Amino acid sequence: MKDKIYLGVGHYFIPIPSFIWRRLVAKTASDAERNLKFMSADHHEVRDFVVTQIPEVNEPISVATIAESLDMRVEDVKHIINELEKGMTFLYRSRPEGVTWAYPVTVDSTPHRVTFDSGEQTFAA
Repeated sequence: MKDKIYLGVGHYFIPIPSFIWRRLVAKTASDAERNLKFMSADHHEVRDFVVTQIPEVNEPISVATIAESLDMRVEDVKHIINELEKGMTFLYRSRPEGVTWAYPVTVDSTPHRVTFDSGEQTFAA
């Protein structure tokens, strides 16, 4: 059964030929890479910082905190967050205090909980 994918339809499982699903996986990877090209090193740094901070502090991360911690200008951080938030793919502000959601974690209550090896717990986005 290795390297096989099945599509569940009702009570039936239909095998998907490997040439079809392999092509879809390659296209998805190519699309993802193309969609990430807008991100600079600063974009990644902001996103990575928020992802690591949410489980630690379990509260919204303010623009000022991000800017100060990363030694960046507040205006630059605001611009980066706006770009990352556009498609709600990387970051999201559901409260005025700051970023509350940074995939895959959030301070907002969801049905999903995550516990890290360090013991920190947070909600999953």
